[in-house]
Amino acid sequence: MPAALPARIAEYLGRLPEGIDSFPNFRVQGTVVRMWLSGHDPAPLLAMLPGPVDRLVRAELAADTWVSEVHATVVYLALRELFFTSDDAFVADAYARNRQLLAGAAFSMMPLLTPANIDVQSRRAFRSMHDGIAVVTDVSRQPWTWSLTFPSYLVPQLLARCYVTALAAALESVGKQAVYVELLNHEPDRIDIALLFEH
Repeated sequence: MPAALPARIAEYLGRLPEGIDSFPNFRVQGTVVRMWLSGHDPAPLLAMLPGPVDRLVRAELAADTWVSEVHATVVYLALRELFFTSDDAFVADAYARNRQLLAGAAFSMMPLLTPANIDVQSRRAFRSMHDGIAVVTDVSRQPWTWSLTFPSYLVPQLLARCYVTALAAALESVGKQAVYVELLNHEPDRIDIALLFEH
C-alpha cells in the first residue's frame, strides 16, 4: 500500500467497516471499470492505489468479470485525483463515458420504458452492471424518483453524481426526449434522483 493515500481515498476507506475489504458481495462488472480506465496512464494509478486494488489496473478485465464496488470506487477516486482539475470535470467526463458504454445491448429495453414498467426495466438494466445495490422507482408523482440503496458510505457523493449522468446517458442513448435527471438527496445509505422523460 502507498505510504500515504490521498485524503479523499483515505476518508472514503476510513468510513467503511472493513476498509478496503468491506462489502465483498457488492460488485460491479469489469466492463464498467475498464471504461473508466480507458485512455489514462496506468503508471501513476499503480503508484497511488492500495495493493488489493491495483490488480484492476494491471488486469485486462473481461466483460463477465465482477469486482468489488469498494475497489472500483477507489480506482474512480484515484482517477479524479490524478487526471481531473475538479469534481465537475470528472462528472462531465463520466457523462461522456457513460453515453458510450450504455449505448450497448444491455440497455436495449430502455426505449420501452413507461411509468408502468420503469421500476422493473430499470432494475434489470442496472443489475446487468451492478450486483448488490438495490433500485427502487416511485412514479406516484412527478418528477419520478429513482433511488439506490446500499450499505452506509459505500457510494460517496462524487459517485452519486456520476450515477445521475449514467441514468441520463442511458435514456438519451436510446432516443428518449426531454430527459431530466437531478440528484435530490445523498445519504450514507441511499441516493434519490429525480427523473422525467417524454414517452
